[in-house]
Amino acid sequence: MMQNDRFINKEGFYTQRNDTTINDYPANFSLSGQIKGKSGCLSCLDATTSEFLDRSRKVVYTKYRRFLVQGHRYRKKQFNNHFDGKYKKASAPKRRHDSKHVFDMVRKINYCYGKKIKRTKPPIEGVPFKKQSILFKYLPYWKDLEVPHAIDCMHLKKNMFDSTICTLMDVKGKTKDVLKSRRDLVNMKIKSELHLVEQGNGKFKLPAASYNLTLDEKRELCMCLRSLKVPTGLSSNIRSLVSMKDLSISGYNAHDCHMILTVFLAIAIRAINPVFVRMVVTRMVYFFNKISPKEIRKDELDSLQEFVTETMAQLEMCFPSSFFDIVPHLMLEMMTPFIEQHIGILCAENPDRLESWIMKEHKHCFTSWLMDLKVPEGTTAEEVTLKRLASGPSSRVTTWQAYDINSQTFYTVAKDKKSMCQNSGVRIDAIDDTSGVKVTYFGFIEDIWELDYGSNIQIPVFRCQWVKHPQGVQVDNYGLTVVDLTNVGYKDDPWVLAKRVGRVLYILDPRLKN
Repeated sequence: MMQNDRFINKEGFYTQRNDTTINDYPANFSLSGQIKGKSGCLSCLDATTSEFLDRSRKVVYTKYRRFLVQGHRYRKKQFNNHFDGKYKKASAPKRRHDSKHVFDMVRKINYCYGKKIKRTKPPIEGVPFKKQSILFKYLPYWKDLEVPHAIDCMHLKKNMFDSTICTLMDVKGKTKDVLKSRRDLVNMKIKSELHLVEQGNGKFKLPAASYNLTLDEKRELCMCLRSLKVPTGLSSNIRSLVSMKDLSISGYNAHDCHMILTVFLAIAIRAINPVFVRMVVTRMVYFFNKISPKEIRKDELDSLQEFVTETMAQLEMCFPSSFFDIVPHLMLEMMTPFIEQHIGILCAENPDRLESWIMKEHKHCFTSWLMDLKVPEGTTAEEVTLKRLASGPSSRVTTWQAYDINSQTFYTVAKDKKSMCQNSGVRIDAIDDTSGVKVTYFGFIEDIWELDYGSNIQIPVFRCQWVKHPQGVQVDNYGLTVVDLTNVGYKDDPWVLAKRVGRVLYILDPRLKN
């Protein structure tokens, strides 16, 4: 297309480049030409490890121990019963999903489009593709891409939330823990504590598993989600999705799944008694929370890969084999494209470069000193603003119950109690006077003032109740911050600039009734 380049002030023809595709999983198969089933991973390709469950009549993807580092404790023989029952010193497959490798595999495939007899084997033995992607034909650069087909995180989180919450809540027709899946465990000779128990009348009893929530645990989980008051614009009304009568969660969309899976679920399950199940689900929530932002720090990629690898092994220890369709397997592949794309940049960086941050604190007497200083009126806007600030604000103050700043809405506690949303929770990062370390303080807004300095200079400030640090703030073993809002302090310094605070969502801990 003809475009004008303003940088060089010249017109020319420019082309658009597509570096990757983002689709749901069925569309990825259609676009890439890959064969579904036992080689159904877009990253592992022919190295995908799969197993067909005779009773459930489905292909599952397990054996996540091979992705762990050599010498990991889960690789020991005593953990065989929690996995596939077999001890193998297998290593992780080599990722070869770049377009160049794929093109070498599919370049000789001749595919005839149109209706025909269903094939039972691939066109070329050992090649997990039935056709060559049309993108190789029309995009000359396609065979040079590192990650031609990306994983759609939205659909992944939606499907992962469905599988997890429906299995925990034992939702009929959606849970992965059914009679057929228990029969598969018997055939595989693993997890003997979950094997069917014959009752003598031709019926079988399913022993309770650690992931089967009791009635009280379901009620606590639903009550936690039912009591949510989220900040304005954060999500939809989560409370409307919860039914206390049926103890179920329904009617959610993809964004609701994103919010519950990345934020709320880790808090809602804190009342679950099986510690291992609570730990595994919390680790899964933590992983999705870390990969959801628009930006991910490059130094976190390797640690996230190790984290999700161990989390997948723990999920395999916790849930039945029927739980592991292709959706959980894709969790393992989320970090691989980022690592491969940035490995060149990481190698080129100079590791010896030092960077220091110099922080200075204004003394409490600075404000009064500035007011006594005879600052000239000046002519520029900056000089006028400095003069107004030095003279101090008007004695008349405008108060508000709600205030919009930094694209966020803030309420006072009194306004919060009358609203369906929670917008009074705040936090601020400050430097500790004694240690010089950056500390995050948590609190809630009591008053909102707008100081008037004249010349259209209005500065909003919040009067807050701040929780004592570190007495009232703790971080548990799962990385969740627990704040005791009754343990307040710093009453001699309650004010803070509105533009410096961030909004915080407080959720009642189900384990702490008081």
